[in-house]
Amino acid sequence: MTSRFRSCLQCVLQTSSSRERRSTRLLLTAIALVFLLACFPTAYAQSDRGTITGIVTDNTNAVVTNASVSMRNINTGAVYSGKATGTGAFTIASLPAGTYALTVTHPGSRSMCRTVSRSRSR
Repeated sequence: MTSRFRSCLQCVLQTSSSRERRSTRLLLTAIALVFLLACFPTAYAQSDRGTITGIVTDNTNAVVTNASVSMRNINTGAVYSGKATGTGAFTIASLPAGTYALTVTHPGSRSMCRTVSRSRSR
């Protein structure tokens, strides 16, 4: 704390009633806590999971809507799935790092399968 801030704080605390001093201290404690949490967002946001997003298109680069998208982890067999939106966009969240078989299916079209990897971010 700077000396100017400290002297100002002491002045406020000396001229206030006991109840006002407690309220002031509680407010200052809350502000300090919010400041600390804002300074360290990565401390509580780290995860080994990630998100894969994409747009489903056909061989002419036309958007394929409402396609089913699934990712099967080659090592564990776990399957994560999603569905393409009306714009062809899809998102599969909470995906652990690993190698996956990405399969896209759409009624009336041939299924497509590719191997993709999601690595850990540092």
